[in-house]
Amino acid sequence: MKTKLFLFISLTLFGYSYAQIGWEEHIIQENANGPYSVYTADINDDGYMDVISCSVWGDKVFWHENIDGQGTFETHIIQENVDNAASVFAAYINADGYMDVLSASDAGDIVNWYENTDGQGTFVTHIITTNVDGAIQVHAADIDGDGDMDVLSASEDDDKIAWYENDGDGIFGSQQIISTSQDGARSVYTADIDEDGYMDVLAASYLDGKVAWYRNIDGQGTFGTEIIISNIYNNAWRVTASDLNGDGHMDVIALIDDYRIDSWQNDGQGNFIFYEISTSAIGGEGVYAKDIDGDGDNDVLCANFFGHNISWNENINGQGTVWLERIIQENVTNASSVHAADINGDGDMDVIATGRGYGKVVWYEQGILGLNENTLEGFSVYPSPTTGVLNIQSKTPITEIEIYNQLGQLVLSNSNKNTIDISSVSQGVYFIKIIDENGNIGTQKVVKK
Repeated sequence: MKTKLFLFISLTLFGYSYAQIGWEEHIIQENANGPYSVYTADINDDGYMDVISCSVWGDKVFWHENIDGQGTFETHIIQENVDNAASVFAAYINADGYMDVLSASDAGDIVNWYENTDGQGTFVTHIITTNVDGAIQVHAADIDGDGDMDVLSASEDDDKIAWYENDGDGIFGSQQIISTSQDGARSVYTADIDEDGYMDVLAASYLDGKVAWYRNIDGQGTFGTEIIISNIYNNAWRVTASDLNGDGHMDVIALIDDYRIDSWQNDGQGNFIFYEISTSAIGGEGVYAKDIDGDGDNDVLCANFFGHNISWNENINGQGTVWLERIIQENVTNASSVHAADINGDGDMDVIATGRGYGKVVWYEQGILGLNENTLEGFSVYPSPTTGVLNIQSKTPITEIEIYNQLGQLVLSNSNKNTIDISSVSQGVYFIKIIDENGNIGTQKVVKK
């Protein structure tokens, strides 16, 4: 309460009005037949952020090509007959400089990588392993410090967390087991927890409700014994890592007990202090940390499987100790995964999500509530990007121009002019609101260079 009061007083003293971030849904793929996992990467090296996904009932892995850099997508099948495709990831697997794709197949008990042979999204399938029972998640990182991306898997039916050494050309060695004590292993992630320069491994398992990490002892992929972060709740579904308090250390975030998002702040040596993020993540299935509102700290996204929504938890004080849940979209039936990237190239974070029962892969464009509805027709704003003056052309006389930042704070305004000088504001993405003599409103995003 004190934190919220302080924020209100601060905004009032500086003369800001405040509006909440709003979201507009765009369809990437309809009738996706149980979309379960989503990730973003520039697959064809055109500078636009594409999306990859998989369908657990349709048994397919997809590449959704962002054809115009504005979030207009064309869907391509990477691989069919991937039995219960449960997870996708993207990484540079071989040395050709093209972005490749990984998948894990739950019922098929297989981890694949798909070689992007021409850098344009022509794929060839390679098997990494079939020695996994219920492969539920795939991940990639340089485990042995040799400069190429190795692959990791979590398999729920054999309780296994494992890694596979890459020779640099996409030829993988035999399975190297990190743990077989994750009862119902559901999630694997990598981060340098103890800041020794080596990539450590995080894991979450649902049958024992355990979140644990494994120290990469020698930087060659020799892992120490399990170090338990938490096992006091049930059903640990997903784990990830991010610096939540800006101290440079990688903190741990997990979805557990069918309703909790918890975090453990790291002192840089793997000693943790617990902080609760949310207790309303109803059946949380997907989690991702990113600076959503552009304020310099990392927020936390969640796909709530039984809550049937996509939410973001705002890091209110930038220290990861005060959080506020905000709903991005309701009625996303069995929301299963969530990710964030700048889809339309406007400089702010958009959100990408799937809902298994929703049957769609979607992206949510970030905007400001109260600035999304346009009633003013036939106006234009130029130039954007700009270093200073914005010009507004309108069929009707303009009575007010307002400039808002990405938090919805009013930073500039003037009256009865067709220009506004934004040279005094910092570089970034802003929203211009134009009001004409009839009270019609026009809004548009603008970029300050």
